[in-house]
Amino acid sequence: MDASKARKFGVAADVVPADQLVATAKKLILDGLSAVQPWDNKGFKLPGGLVYSAAGARSSRRPMPFTGVRPSTIIPALAPSRNVSMKACCCPWIQPLRWKAAILPMCLPAPKPKHMVRSLFISMQALNKGARRPADAKPSTINKVGILGGGLHGRWHRLCHGEAGIRWCCWIVIWKPLRKASRIRLASSTRRSSAAIQSQADKEQLLSLIQPTADYADLADCDLVIEAVFEDSNVKKGVTEEAAKHMKRGAIFASNTSTIPISGLAKNFPRQNDFIGIHFFSPVDKMMLTEIIMGKKTGDKALAMAVDYVLAIKKTPIVVNDTRGFFVNRCVLRYMSEAYNMLIEGVPPAMIENVAKMAGMPVGPLALNDETAIDLSHKILHQTIRDMGESR
Repeated sequence: MDASKARKFGVAADVVPADQLVATAKKLILDGLSAVQPWDNKGFKLPGGLVYSAAGARSSRRPMPFTGVRPSTIIPALAPSRNVSMKACCCPWIQPLRWKAAILPMCLPAPKPKHMVRSLFISMQALNKGARRPADAKPSTINKVGILGGGLHGRWHRLCHGEAGIRWCCWIVIWKPLRKASRIRLASSTRRSSAAIQSQADKEQLLSLIQPTADYADLADCDLVIEAVFEDSNVKKGVTEEAAKHMKRGAIFASNTSTIPISGLAKNFPRQNDFIGIHFFSPVDKMMLTEIIMGKKTGDKALAMAVDYVLAIKKTPIVVNDTRGFFVNRCVLRYMSEAYNMLIEGVPPAMIENVAKMAGMPVGPLALNDETAIDLSHKILHQTIRDMGESR
């Protein structure tokens, strides 16, 4: 972890410039820095509960395997490591270290841990530094962003923009009845947002960045326009063509579609090299991964701005090729589809959800579909049939 995370999690007492290091350390000691770790203090309580308790039993579900460890299906080292951590609370430190030394050589060489280290550590570091961004492209200047749509995704986009400090975030609400409720809905969103909003003044400053409007002419000075309307190619076609009439030359247009191929949607925009996909996941304020989808004619400028934009709002961009469902939904939709097949066959819903969680998934497939909106899946289904025929 970097220095700021080390301080946040209590691994480091403070983070200071190098020339202040010794002075700060002395001050910490003089101010009463304890030499005793929290778990050595009398009365310390384990965060997960005592080992020999109901809570401890739930945290350590399997007998401690000292030899012949069989890694779990999803995360091979998870169960053995958790058990070592629990047992470490009941014996001298040297014994858990021996157990750990026995477990690691058996877990690390396996394909799954190697891929997880690559994807969740090495690749993640590169992505958060702008991997796949065209090296010769100039840094993007994003002063104003236009959001087409007033739904759930659109609302959280606006909140992320404000917290990232993008000065003028324009909200184009196509349906006029929604305009009056726009500030109320965004104000409600701020109550669920991160700790970045500390006071009423912070909230008002965030709200001041929003320009609710139903006039496409307000897109004229936007550097980036993001379409976040229904998952229906006809609706997207209409708003894209109307927005293109008012956008300045050189501005980038992005679609937040979750499944419809970008190359087809780009045909509705006069400059296909300036058209790209930027797909967020629900809930937008919590899900860091963001897909950037390259159409057949997407140019380097559009790719560079998309990467810069996603990094500016503190999310992790991955660049993927253009195919129906892109990367994530090609996996997730199969996960949901299998769950509904099981439901139709008579498997109890609670069993479906619990088995998915036991397999290592953070959310069950039925709950996941409910949280991302069941009507969205319905729209995706019918859009796919329109594009690919009844057999699909």
